[in-house]
Amino acid sequence: MQVRFPCPACRQNLAVSAHKSGQSVNCPKCGAPLVVPAVAKTRTAAEKKTTGDQPKTPAPAPATAKLPPIRPDSSPRGSSAGLRLAPHELLISRTAFYVQGLLIAAVGIIGLLLGILIGIHSGPANRATDLGQPIAVHFHFVDRGVGGALVPDEGAVVIVLPMGRVPDPSERLSESDFSPQHGPPSANQIQTLASWGGSYSRADARGDAVAALPRAGEYQTLFIARRAKRVAAAGPSAEETSLLERFFQGAKDLIGDRKYRLSPEQLSNEQKLVHDFDAREH
Repeated sequence: MQVRFPCPACRQNLAVSAHKSGQSVNCPKCGAPLVVPAVAKTRTAAEKKTTGDQPKTPAPAPATAKLPPIRPDSSPRGSSAGLRLAPHELLISRTAFYVQGLLIAAVGIIGLLLGILIGIHSGPANRATDLGQPIAVHFHFVDRGVGGALVPDEGAVVIVLPMGRVPDPSERLSESDFSPQHGPPSANQIQTLASWGGSYSRADARGDAVAALPRAGEYQTLFIARRAKRVAAAGPSAEETSLLERFFQGAKDLIGDRKYRLSPEQLSNEQKLVHDFDAREH
């Protein structure tokens, strides 16, 4: 004998052996846990007579789904422990979990690399100068004052000249206008030097000067003291004179009898250079 009843979850008509009444099973269609109802009792003939019931043609039984053998569920009634996933469903879920984890890790690595690249190109300004951006270089000039104390050399001059540039001789600058003892040079002369890729600056009362240059790189730097005189009578060497005369009409009046230093320097943005004119006799 079979018990026929609908699934309370999906309304699928079910037919289960009567001996499973009261046991927990799972719906074969939706997997929902349910309890097999008890078999309804058949009314006696006497009850039918007193109630006046007449025999009726039994209605055709509704279509039912054929159930596979159902094992009794040993889990407590009302729990969801009887709801189990098929092995292939577990495999798909785990695979999706692993794929999502790998995607998250890949996104994190890509974000880290992008952050490093952005940091390199938008970090300190001296890194950006590799792209040809203008730079500013700071200089500080000092000399020995009374008692040997270091004091700012106000009026000292820094001239930055481009490497490998040979201007037209007709465009050479007046050396006396750039000298600390004379000058300052006119705006046109400063602009001409800037058009070659060089710069001119004079130290303020604190001994500070700033040179604006088109890009980072190697330059010839000329420092000329405002106060300190050379002890030695010798002036610039033939090599130094030849270098300076590429840009100026002469080197004698440019340096005069003051201490100086002419040397190549690798310059970068916001670089700070300090020069003590008393530390080196030139």
